[in-house]
Amino acid sequence: MIVVDASAFLELLLRTSTGLAVERLLAGNISSTPHLFDAEVLHRVVMFGKHGVLETQEVDSAVIDLHDAPIARVDHRPLLHRARQLSAALSGYDALYAALADLSGAMLVTGDRSFASTARSQFGVDVADLWAADRS
Repeated sequence: MIVVDASAFLELLLRTSTGLAVERLLAGNISSTPHLFDAEVLHRVVMFGKHGVLETQEVDSAVIDLHDAPIARVDHRPLLHRARQLSAALSGYDALYAALADLSGAMLVTGDRSFASTARSQFGVDVADLWAADRS
């Protein structure tokens, strides 16, 4: 099982090399994410549209992809206590993703290298290495 954060899904929507790695992980695993995922992704997609990164039809398509994504949304209230512990080194948002991965024994999939590094090194969270190809 994997936990997908908003940054990873945005990479997928933008079809970056990191996003293609995320897509491969989604295809072969059961995935979940805290409910805040939809709000985070929507916010960024809308901002991409407002700043010309995406055209209007691309924003509309991204919202459909977000709605249809085969990722189970998980109530984040049961994660709050563990997220609070993790928030010593992570944002509250990132702490919720890390808490879900930690408590469920899942691998965290993030497009944020700093978040990945902190979750792995400071909290022992299993994090997908989406950048292995970059080091080759």
